[in-house]
Amino acid sequence: MFNFFTKKDKNYTKKNGIIFCINENDDLILNKLFPKNLKIGNYALYSYDQLHDLFAKKSFAKEMKNAKYVVFFIGNPSAYQDIALQYAVNCAKKNDVTIVPYPEKQESLLSNVRGLDFSKLKVDGAVAGVMNSLLSDIENFKQLSETSQLSISDKHQKLFISNVSLALFNLFNNNFNMAISCLQNADNCFEKLDATEQNLTRRAELNSFLSKTYLAKNMPKFALDASETQIDCMERARYQLSYKLMGEYATALIENGDINLQLGAPKRAENVFLSAYKLLEQASYSTSANDQKLALLDAKLGNLYFDAKKFKLALAHYQKCLQFEKTNNLFKQLIDVEQIESQVEICKSEIDKKQMQNKTKKQMQTQTTSEGNELCL
Repeated sequence: MFNFFTKKDKNYTKKNGIIFCINENDDLILNKLFPKNLKIGNYALYSYDQLHDLFAKKSFAKEMKNAKYVVFFIGNPSAYQDIALQYAVNCAKKNDVTIVPYPEKQESLLSNVRGLDFSKLKVDGAVAGVMNSLLSDIENFKQLSETSQLSISDKHQKLFISNVSLALFNLFNNNFNMAISCLQNADNCFEKLDATEQNLTRRAELNSFLSKTYLAKNMPKFALDASETQIDCMERARYQLSYKLMGEYATALIENGDINLQLGAPKRAENVFLSAYKLLEQASYSTSANDQKLALLDAKLGNLYFDAKKFKLALAHYQKCLQFEKTNNLFKQLIDVEQIESQVEICKSEIDKKQMQNKTKKQMQTQTTSEGNELCL
């Protein structure tokens, strides 16, 4: 929970705040990037789970008095979430706060929540209002003098959050160019911040999101740069040395390898994949997630070696992958089992063919040696 509104803050403006409501289980960039327990201007983040807690509800109601917008990021609706939503909607209406149900969902999916207007005109108007508010905040934060009571760290934290929030709204409106520009500006904020473990972790998450955004825009070279920055931040934050974080670090390496393959650099991709593979094997414990990542790497390495006609290596990785697939039905959604099985047969055929060629070659060499010895006699 974030309580960012404070009358002691010189940039505090009554009825100008934005509250974001999210589902903690949804993989939203806001959930990962908002700093915990830190006052950042006029922004606050609450989860729907928190709005079932009496203390959090009181805090939410207090912050609502200073808010201009409340944004509902609605992922997978549930009866439990609907109760929290209904409370938040009633609280917003009581305080004359503009409600932004976004991303837009069908009203039928939230039939139990009254007061949500999903009409396109209403949603678009509210989103435009949030965007304008965020743009205004960004300009105000830029103009803050370094001699003000606001520290350099606080100033750039404010810019960071504003730019990430604005990027999200542009993505939801399919404005990729503006979203990328905002994410780049957010990344630049870290140049003025100390390289603490928290800041390195947040920058890693940001560049992961930026890399995926570049890929969606078919910009793999830029995606690779963002991926490299993500990996560098993870290394500096010692992800590779933490058993708890090894899986996340391996995932970043796998994504980096995929981008290298897309850019036509199979050797670089192989090295990155093998680094991720070694990392997961070194983990002191086995989890279903890590086992699945290893099996996925086996499929990727198998394909890479198959294309390079290194059939023995390809077959070894394919067989490991298929062995995992037999015990995990959900894994079939991530790989093309039929294609791998087909390529396994090709690998076996090519290996047999190679062995036959070697056997024939050896027999011919033996025969030639025998004939040479006879001539000598």
